[in-house]
Amino acid sequence: MRLTEDGYKIGLLGEEQWRMFNEKREAIEREIQRLKTTRYTPQKLAEDEQIRVFGQKSQPRSQPARPPAPSEPRLRRTDDARRRKVV
Repeated sequence: MRLTEDGYKIGLLGEEQWRMFNEKREAIEREIQRLKTTRYTPQKLAEDEQIRVFGQKSQPRSQPARPPAPSEPRLRRTDDARRRKVV
């Protein structure tokens, strides 16, 4: 595609070829724009498509992505433990 414009300018391409080239270039640009604005999550796909793409049916998330933070504070070393030397 990158040389087609130059070829047309110097007369190597006919009008019909130039028209077909421009139609193809416009179709590619439309598809690029469509892809930039299209987002899919597994849940939006049909079940058979989920299996085809991911190898399994997507399960809705019933749990958070990360485990919850511990509710109890972590154990900390006391000053005595820091002063003790291991022999």
